[in-house]
Amino acid sequence: FRVVNRNLDSLFRVFGGDGYHTSFFHPGDDWFYNRENVYRWFGAEKTVFIDQMEDPAYKGRWVTDDYMAGLIEQEFEDTVDAGETLFHYTTTIQNHMSYTAEKYGDYVCPEVETTAELSPEIQTAVNVYAEGIRDANAMLEDLTEFYSEQSEPVLLVFFGDHLPYLGDNRQGYAELGLPAASVTGGEDPFAAYTAPVLFWCNDAAAEALDFANAIEALDLPADGRISACYLGAAVLELTGRGEVSPWFAFLNEMRRELPVLHNGYYEGADGEITTEPTAEEAALVSRMRCWAYYKLRYGVVK
Repeated sequence: FRVVNRNLDSLFRVFGGDGYHTSFFHPGDDWFYNRENVYRWFGAEKTVFIDQMEDPAYKGRWVTDDYMAGLIEQEFEDTVDAGETLFHYTTTIQNHMSYTAEKYGDYVCPEVETTAELSPEIQTAVNVYAEGIRDANAMLEDLTEFYSEQSEPVLLVFFGDHLPYLGDNRQGYAELGLPAASVTGGEDPFAAYTAPVLFWCNDAAAEALDFANAIEALDLPADGRISACYLGAAVLELTGRGEVSPWFAFLNEMRRELPVLHNGYYEGADGEITTEPTAEEAALVSRMRCWAYYKLRYGVVK
């Protein structure tokens, strides 16, 4: 609401500038978070929200991941039939909070067995969240099987934007004995903010990208963890576009020196976590913040 209010640099624009058709799908309301304008300002040529989707399938009151997989596949086929290439981004909704017994209507989620003693509230939340994970896994399986059969090269990036809400004050994480119960540091100050990401490609893309060597060339840290601000730049580098934009090129350079930075904690390329970055690392952080501020406040994108 405060900073995304005009055309901004993004992966949509990088791929769009390379001749790709670009699109964004989300089975929610277009007015929420001003998405109807935000993704247009990011450069998406086409946006589709819930009011434009035909016969959406629901589980409870949530549009299913299975339905969204079908839309993604149809968008791919339509683009290929038109003789175009595609950069597409979907934000799903099914496994979003809250994880209550009523989330899926009359459907009762199977109980998850744990070695921990869980309160009824947390047991329900875990059951409902696990049901969503099963459906998300099924969506991923559907997509990878579909793209495996395609002759066009396809790169799929599948990720979550945050951990699930499991009770106030991270009660569920505490009851389960997970590191994410702590948001103030401890042995792993990033545990409460870490979500998985998967890079996958079909055979055609593996050959086109020399995928195994391209992944190795990203120089990801041993623990595989990077800050979310680097993810888009890593995708560009992986697809041979790492130097297209000075901004994204800088992010890839910074990622190699300082893979994770969050809330006053920094993880260096050697895996060491500190609250006191070196002078060189602090200079990188300052440059990133100043550059980002300039791009958001004053940068001009046509």
